[in-house]
Amino acid sequence: MPATSTHYIRSLQSMRFIFIFLILLSHFSFAGLGPFDFGGDSGVCFFFILSGFVLSLGDNKKPGRSLPFFTKRLKRVYPAHLLALVMAAVCIPAAFDTPEKIISSLSLTQSWWPGREIYFGGNGPAWFLSNTVAFYLVFPWLKHILFKARWLVIITGTAITLTVYFTVIAPLVPEDKVNWLLYVFPPSRLIDFCQGIILARLYMLAAAREYSLSAQTSTIIEYCAICLIIASSWIYPILPERYATTALFWIPCAALIFCFALTDRHPGLPGRILQHRAMLWLGGISFEFFLVHVSVIQLFKRVTWHYSIGLPYPAALAAVFLLSIGATVAVRHIIKYIQTKKH
Repeated sequence: MPATSTHYIRSLQSMRFIFIFLILLSHFSFAGLGPFDFGGDSGVCFFFILSGFVLSLGDNKKPGRSLPFFTKRLKRVYPAHLLALVMAAVCIPAAFDTPEKIISSLSLTQSWWPGREIYFGGNGPAWFLSNTVAFYLVFPWLKHILFKARWLVIITGTAITLTVYFTVIAPLVPEDKVNWLLYVFPPSRLIDFCQGIILARLYMLAAAREYSLSAQTSTIIEYCAICLIIASSWIYPILPERYATTALFWIPCAALIFCFALTDRHPGLPGRILQHRAMLWLGGISFEFFLVHVSVIQLFKRVTWHYSIGLPYPAALAAVFLLSIGATVAVRHIIKYIQTKKH
């Protein structure tokens, strides 16, 4: 999820936190309400596409430099992962009750294991990081191929990939394996990641034209992209899981990222809201927030149950949100302190 770009796109920075909050809603149930499953599935797709997008904008490495690139990225994400893992072990000890859960969590290989108790074990959200780390290893090669290929080759390859996915892979996956093979398994989510790389190439072509948009035009573009996400939320409940959790969001999330990147220099009303200082700060802490929020939720539920604390859903959600912010800030300060001591 963390990624740097030479093109700092402010709207997308803030949008990270909006989708992180949707993911939090998908993990939070209280007082008979929740979870909001749409938020988790759309958020995961958004972040896989966004990862490929922003990495492509900020990287100029040649394919032969895959290992140094991988090492550099791993050094950035692993300290936060390790701290969040320790926090999860304290808050959710049952999630670390087998050697497989511990080993796969420490090695960030859990998404390669077929058992739900493994890939969602340990610190549950870290399965996303397991995929992302795998993508880091092949990213320089993928970008080289997708940036050098002719558009006709990319269009043909995309058509073949989607045809195979919708006619062979998705329909034939056993029902009990849908969550792993289509939602979690890294080769399946590579489609989202590659979509982000291709999207970055399109954006760079558009940005090179030095276009200018009026505030009114930008507002229309941004609202159209938002409407696609809203429309997907209406379709989501009626689609089978094998399509609703992944493929449904490919077009809406890609359109949202592309449109807000396009209008970032001349934002419309939604873009201006996203570029507010507070939203940018929240976007900047989204990675650590993502890693700690499930531990906070589980600890909060244990405490409220143990002490028989009755709260309405909005109050409980606000408490979890603020506690997650506090845990996020603590993790960031600990990492900064350790890095300062090393130097």
